[in-house]
Amino acid sequence: MERHDSDVPSLEPRASDDGRVVKSDETLFTVIDAVQRADRPTLTELAADLDLSKGAVYKHLVTLRRHGFVAKDGDSYHVGLRFLEIGLRERRQRPLYDVAAAKIDEVAEETGKLTWCTVEENGLSVFFCGAEGDHAVNTDGIPGRRMHMHYQCGGKAMLAHMDRAEVEDIVDRYGLPAKTEHTITDEDELFAELERIREQGYALSFEESLYGFHAVSAPVLTQSSRPVAAVIIAGAASRMDPETCRNELADAARSAANEIGLDLQYD
Repeated sequence: MERHDSDVPSLEPRASDDGRVVKSDETLFTVIDAVQRADRPTLTELAADLDLSKGAVYKHLVTLRRHGFVAKDGDSYHVGLRFLEIGLRERRQRPLYDVAAAKIDEVAEETGKLTWCTVEENGLSVFFCGAEGDHAVNTDGIPGRRMHMHYQCGGKAMLAHMDRAEVEDIVDRYGLPAKTEHTITDEDELFAELERIREQGYALSFEESLYGFHAVSAPVLTQSSRPVAAVIIAGAASRMDPETCRNELADAARSAANEIGLDLQYD
């Protein structure tokens, strides 16, 4: 079974940093995003999409090709695998990966569900590593994908153990955009939800990030109760009723998160 996202809210911060960014760099990353979004676009298509001259876009593409971040096939362009090399190398250098990857595989096999470890980076929740059980739902989730923390189950689990000021800063930067009609979009409601998560030790998401999709998550905490990651168990709503999520699957997520935390020996 496959489920795909639609109407994904922007991941760009709301606050303006125009005085502290390099415009040419911004354009370069805009070109990369445009190449990634499109299906093998041509130079003409990219220029039209970005509302830039072909000459300006071409110069950026030449630079990106030179460094392996964009590749050309005939008249079409696509993202280069240099990004994959950098991302995989960075992930492997983190102590979390060796500990979490094996445990995530184990949980997926035991539950038969889609299982992820996510981390917080720049106020967003990022898929770090994952595994699919025998009855997993195939979604658009891939390592490195970013999501707003307030509607992703793992994001909520981590937010619940951050200082209130940190959470308020994230909300100020990104807002509380709705992913579905079930997404929490009110700040007071969010903080009430985070209090419930702290009390019960796990977070729940019933179609908050994707219709027909339920999830449960537990935070990976340091010895000082700081969140460093979260374990997510997710699947089709028809196969993950609320009672199952609150009991055996919540227990599985908490157990895995606790084991990862102990193995990491953070202080």
